[in-house]
Amino acid sequence: MKKFYLLAMVIGAAFPLYFFSQHFAAHGFGLSTFVDAAFANSVASGEAADLLLSAVFALFAFGREARDQGVKGFSLVVLGTLLIGLSFGLPLYFYLRATQLEARGVERFAH
Repeated sequence: MKKFYLLAMVIGAAFPLYFFSQHFAAHGFGLSTFVDAAFANSVASGEAADLLLSAVFALFAFGREARDQGVKGFSLVVLGTLLIGLSFGLPLYFYLRATQLEARGVERFAH
């Protein structure tokens, strides 16, 4: 499974960064321009709100689990989710968790 999580991280980073790079190339790195584009209409606003809420809930839930299970490197998950998105942060967390479980000899999620 760890190879799958690595592949998912690459894909989860590549797609958003491709579209973000197009936006930044056309409009610069202004945060207000980026937010305006993310909430450009009601459909985009709904999708952006859904993704933001999902990311917050996921970070909260996985943060608690990471603390309880002793998964190291959760700050990287937070940073990756904030800078790239949940499509990167989620498989990164699963990779870190699998690595931690593997180190403890738990095989369920490590393969």
